Amino acid sequence: MKHWFFNQKINTIIVLALIFTLLLTIVLSAFLLFNLQHKEYQNTLKQDHQNITSLLAASLQFPLLYDSKEMAKEVIDVFLQDERVVGVSVQNRQDLQPFFHIFLPERVIGTLHTQIAPIIADSMRIGEVAVKLSSVKMDKELRELFRTNTTYFFIQFLVSLFLLLLVFYFKITKPLKQLVTFIHAIGDHPINARQLWRYKDEISEIGRAFEQAKHTISTVSMRDPQTGIYNHYMLTKLLQNLFNQSRQTKSSLSLVLIEIANFKQVNEHHGHLKGDALLLGLTQDIARLKKQEYYLGRWGGNTLMLICPNEDCHSVEPLIVSLHHHFERTLYVDKISVSCSFGIAQTRPLDESVEEVVRRASLAVNKARVSQYSPIITEE
Repeated sequence: MKHWFFNQKINTIIVLALIFTLLLTIVLSAFLLFNLQHKEYQNTLKQDHQNITSLLAASLQFPLLYDSKEMAKEVIDVFLQDERVVGVSVQNRQDLQPFFHIFLPERVIGTLHTQIAPIIADSMRIGEVAVKLSSVKMDKELRELFRTNTTYFFIQFLVSLFLLLLVFYFKITKPLKQLVTFIHAIGDHPINARQLWRYKDEISEIGRAFEQAKHTISTVSMRDPQTGIYNHYMLTKLLQNLFNQSRQTKSSLSLVLIEIANFKQVNEHHGHLKGDALLLGLTQDIARLKKQEYYLGRWGGNTLMLICPNEDCHSVEPLIVSLHHHFERTLYVDKISVSCSFGIAQTRPLDESVEEVVRRASLAVNKARVSQYSPIITEE
């Protein structure tokens, strides 16, 4: 549990670091772009200011030469139509007195910029004009640009975050969960690895390697090496799982212990190779004749177990009788006959563990071994 919590914490830190990196990248990009746009707007304002001042200086030549303030006012009124122009001051060079001055305080919004240009007539400097320009329009456009950029980059962040988390989930989180589930399931039940490891990435390669390891582990640790059926370890796990399911669903679970009565004699008189061949032939016949949903395994040296989910003793008995008759009329390797004892037991409502069912099946097969009437004993 502590290890799982540590892994979850590491995954959370990784995701937060990726999100922070993405957010920092987008914020820096937005900051640099806005600074470039701000400088561009400032350069545009400076250029417009120079153009307005130069044109106004050229237009004020005649009003200044003829000392006509009315003419100067008409010229300046034209330039005042630009809402950025806050004030204009015209200086007469000859008497160093202000020739014309106008200032519009209602337009004083934002930063004021002042430029001065000489008024030249006949190659002589006859005065100068100073124009005050407000950055109100530029500031307004920059604010609008900032809102637009903020909205755009916020949407970009959300889309990028969604795609990042999507890629992170499908390429890392989901494959890792599949891998962990797969690893935990090794040894329990077969898994369709083709559905899990369809992609050619590193995690899928690890999963395919585990699938190969699972196949080896299944063969070595879950199967009996002589017969290929389930071994005692696997039967124990299956019994526990099926017993729990039967209690949850209130269904029956039956066990059949099949003891080969003459197995020891076959080994002693014919050799262990013949005994192994007899055991293999017997398990192959049972596997062929049993129902597909039944589980067959080797419980001990000369004892086999047949697990029958959702079956009671009465529904299992016809199959066991059929197996008994089949063994009686079948000769195996070197015409060796086989005799078997069968013990059948099923779950009861008061059973607290699967060991109680196994114990009753063992008692039944012990009775069948010494019985003079029937080699099949049922302990309901």
